[in-house]
Amino acid sequence: MENSTPAISSNVVQPIQPYKRKLVGVRRVVAKKKIEGHCTAVTVDNWTVVGFTSQMNRFKIGDLVVFMEIDSFIPRIDRYWELWSSMDDVFNGEIGLRVRSREVSGTYSQGMIFSLADFPEIVLHHQNRIQKIGKDEATRELLSYSFADSLGIKKWEYPTHVRPVTGIIGELSPLIQRPGNYRIQDIGNNVFNTHAAKNRIYQVTEKLDGVTMHVYKVSNQSPDLLAYFPALKPTAGSIPIPPTMQTPRGRVGVCNRKHEFFDDGKNIYWETAKTSGILDKIHKIPYRNIAIQGELVGSHIQGNTMQYPEGKHEFVVFGIWDMDARDYLATKSVELLCKTLDIAHVPVLGYGPVTKYGKSVEEILAYADKLGPGEYGGVKEGLIFRANDDWKKGFKVISNGWLKMTGK
Repeated sequence: MENSTPAISSNVVQPIQPYKRKLVGVRRVVAKKKIEGHCTAVTVDNWTVVGFTSQMNRFKIGDLVVFMEIDSFIPRIDRYWELWSSMDDVFNGEIGLRVRSREVSGTYSQGMIFSLADFPEIVLHHQNRIQKIGKDEATRELLSYSFADSLGIKKWEYPTHVRPVTGIIGELSPLIQRPGNYRIQDIGNNVFNTHAAKNRIYQVTEKLDGVTMHVYKVSNQSPDLLAYFPALKPTAGSIPIPPTMQTPRGRVGVCNRKHEFFDDGKNIYWETAKTSGILDKIHKIPYRNIAIQGELVGSHIQGNTMQYPEGKHEFVVFGIWDMDARDYLATKSVELLCKTLDIAHVPVLGYGPVTKYGKSVEEILAYADKLGPGEYGGVKEGLIFRANDDWKKGFKVISNGWLKMTGK
């Protein structure tokens, strides 16, 4: 079982703990209602799951259940034999079921729920912890765990690129924060039910349907940091280290969410970094060791739901990570830097408390559904709320209309 709060390294230069989505967890049923077509909607936290009333009658308000979020990939194994007839998805050569969003009688169903009794190992663990620390604390602990790995559930990954990604030289440096935001359904209770959250100021931007991209620089004056990055050496084809990667001022790198790339002349991330001008502009930002973070978007990315013209790709910035301070630059500072240096920045809708955009999860989801078309005609995916005082307090709001239209 993986606790949601991993241990922190004691190294002098501590690697950054990445955001990790909790695909599978124990949740509590908070509401039930019958809808049309002999169906019942069951709400766990702020997620709604729709099923036939005959199946959903076993769940009662207050019950603890196992909840699998959308994008969970359930494998075709004996434990899930009742779902075999629905398993026609293939992920990494394995047959299974991808949990999708779907609309049933006007209600969006997002996820799947199972009786806790169907997972005796979870029940046994909970009972054991109750004996040791008491029911309330054991239950609070249980609700914080991710059970995806122990139950064999993987995150469905969409094919993100039309052409193969070349030039991988290693993993993303642990000194660079991997960006990530919880969905509003996961943390809505905290966002709307605490005084601090209601008064927190957010930068609200459009969420782009792209893939994470980083462009970083490490100064020659910080040689100790380079030990945390993949070694630079000629490729197997004897391609020398290009000047784009090793400059007189230090090292420059281009990465996606997981890997760093060699500038081999064919890599789409490097191509986009070059055409955007970011490789020169990064040296004009007055911080020694930074990673500029954003989205790679365009015609060959994510099925081109944004409807870019064929062959057009962009690097659109949403944040700058300061490796020395181990923190993000303030959102307004990043916006101003991008404007001054003519760097593409995600569209900013405004600044303010969350209540400016909705007073509940339902209202803020409805707001996201009314965003309209993007620059090239595609439906906008949703919103990102970044807290000015702490990026970890941010969240994303995905438009249900966008999910329905794209099938994601």
